[in-house]
Amino acid sequence: MADHIWYFARGEEEKGPFTEPQMRALAVAGKLRDSDLVWKEGMPDWIVAADVPDLLSHEQATNGRDSSNGQDSAPSGMSVVAAAPRARRVARRSNEDSQQHILRTVGRILAAIGFFGVLISKGCDGLSQRYVRRLEARRDWATRDFEARWTQKLAPIETQLTAASATGDNQTRILQLETQKNQIIGDREKQRRNLEQTDWRDFNDSARQAEMTHRMSGFWREIAFFIGTFAFTGGLLALSLNGDGPERWMCLIILAILAFSLYVGGSSWGSG
Repeated sequence: MADHIWYFARGEEEKGPFTEPQMRALAVAGKLRDSDLVWKEGMPDWIVAADVPDLLSHEQATNGRDSSNGQDSAPSGMSVVAAAPRARRVARRSNEDSQQHILRTVGRILAAIGFFGVLISKGCDGLSQRYVRRLEARRDWATRDFEARWTQKLAPIETQLTAASATGDNQTRILQLETQKNQIIGDREKQRRNLEQTDWRDFNDSARQAEMTHRMSGFWREIAFFIGTFAFTGGLLALSLNGDGPERWMCLIILAILAFSLYVGGSSWGSG
């Protein structure tokens, strides 16, 4: 197990850090006195070195206890309780910096996860909508293309029929044109019924199935969106409270934009 890190103070001067063997060596060399104050991490306050016999030789510890009877154990000008230990402040500052570093790391992770969660949920929703629209467009295009092709076939017959009726051609010609027109219309309706039972029905079923799937999965995409939003917002809050410099201001700006978009501009999740 690693040795504890010690500090010792004499008057207003503090020295350290030292390992426990180094403290013993200082005591043997006479540089650490029994009346000096010592402190290590985990101790509530500084204490007199004579009260830590493991750091001093037997003679130093005994002399320290005898000399401290009837008088204050702290050196002149320095209280044991109110010594304002710099080492303790450094340790506390180090702990605070470590906590802030952990919070910043957690904030960055949350912000990254939330950001990608929002992107993925919105991206999947957009792709699903486009897939539904594509299938609906294919169904509508098939119907319009069918009508356009048969209209193109009927157009010359109707033109000739209109011209024959206007010029008073013989009835035989008019009857022939009427027969051709009716034949084309019959073929068109026959093909329409056939397509309604095959290709058009498949196109329509595919579009309806895609629409149903889009609506059913939309619930989970919206949950993922809000979870991602909360994670992203939590990460930004952690960074804005524990970050510094441009990172903090950037997080505050993004939070302001999010607040505006949610509470002023309306919900960020589009209906669909």
